[in-house]
Amino acid sequence: MFEGYAREIGLDLGKYRADVADAATEQRITKDADDGHTVGVRGTPTLFINGERFTDQPTYDSLKAAVDAALAK
Repeated sequence: MFEGYAREIGLDLGKYRADVADAATEQRITKDADDGHTVGVRGTPTLFINGERFTDQPTYDSLKAAVDAALAK
């Protein structure tokens, strides 16, 4: 399925396949997932603004207000 997406968006499929098979890619994904769990990520999307988890409904207005408040600090 993902290879089909890669093809659709014009990625170099040889490079894509090599990157997917690379152990470093798996290590990076595992580290990112572990880091996410450590800070409370339970699914996507999970948003953080200035290091704090955003728990409101992610509408334009609520995100803008949160960003504006963070910038005002």
